[in-house]
Amino acid sequence: MHFFSKPSASGFGRGAFLADAYDVEHDCVLFRGGSRVKVPDFIQESHDTERLGYLFQTPIQPDARLVNSLGKIVSSLRMIVLCDEDQGPILHRCFWKLPTGSNAHDNYNGGKTGNLAAAIDQETGKITRVINGTGLDVVEVEQHPDTGVLLKTLFVPDWLQVLDFTLGAALALPKLRFQQWDIALSNDGPLALEVNLFGTGGCDLTQLLYRKGLLDETMRSFLSRHSLRNH
Repeated sequence: MHFFSKPSASGFGRGAFLADAYDVEHDCVLFRGGSRVKVPDFIQESHDTERLGYLFQTPIQPDARLVNSLGKIVSSLRMIVLCDEDQGPILHRCFWKLPTGSNAHDNYNGGKTGNLAAAIDQETGKITRVINGTGLDVVEVEQHPDTGVLLKTLFVPDWLQVLDFTLGAALALPKLRFQQWDIALSNDGPLALEVNLFGTGGCDLTQLLYRKGLLDETMRSFLSRHSLRNH
C-alpha cells in the first residue's frame, strides 16, 4: 500500500500524509521517514477539521531527471496567469517549490516546513534565486540541504512544454482573470494539481522572491485594459 492523502478542504499542507506501506501484522501505516501509526490513531489524527472528508491518491512520481538534485518527493511550480481575451493567457510570475527533509509535500508555508522557493527565469526556466523564510527572516539558499546540489544550476525540465501546458489549462477558465496554477513536474510530464485564486499564498511569496511588487508594467497594462472594458 502506497498512498498520498490530504483533507479535501485544507491548505499549507496541513493534514497531508505520504504512506510507504501497511504493516498487516501490527495494523500500522508506515510513513516516509520511518514513523509508524496505528490505523485507529491515523484516522483520529488526520486533521479533517472541516469534516468534509479525506482524499486518497496514488502518489505522483517525480520527474526522474530531478531525483538526484531534489530528492524523491515531487516538486511543483506556482504559475501566476492573467487571462486576457486580447493577448491570450499571460504568464505574470512563476516560482518553483522545492521539498526538503522528510516533508511529504512541497508546500512553502512561510518557510516553516523547511521547504524552499525558487525564482525562475521565464525565458529559460533556470533557477535565479532560492529562499527560505519570510519577512525579515528570509535567507538565500545556494545548495539543496539534502542533496548538496547547487540550486542555481538547475532548469525546469521541458520548460516550454510546461509553459504551453499551463497557458492551455488557463483557457478552460477564461472568466477567471487571475489564476494561480500548481503544476507538478512528474515523470509523466506536467500535471495540474489545482488552480488558486488571487491572494492565496503565491502573491506574497512571488514578491519576496523577485523583490518587486505585483503591480509591474504587465499587471498595470492588464488592469488598464479590463478597467476600460468594464465602463
